[in-house]
Amino acid sequence: MEQQADPYRPAVVRFAGDVEVDGRTFSDNMRLAVWIQGDWIHVRVPGTAAPHYCLPVHAVAGVHWED
Repeated sequence: MEQQADPYRPAVVRFAGDVEVDGRTFSDNMRLAVWIQGDWIHVRVPGTAAPHYCLPVHAVAGVHWED
């Protein structure tokens, strides 16, 4: 079976204010692993075993890709 490529890419994400998802607050500029799919942005905190979080794209003010 062929292994699928990880859709997440490293980026610095600038949030449009404080955004809370499942008890975690995202704000200001944060370095995250990002996957944009339609109207949703999926993020993971690199270097942790944390699950991914889904946020509506309007919660994000900008993305600077690092790859």
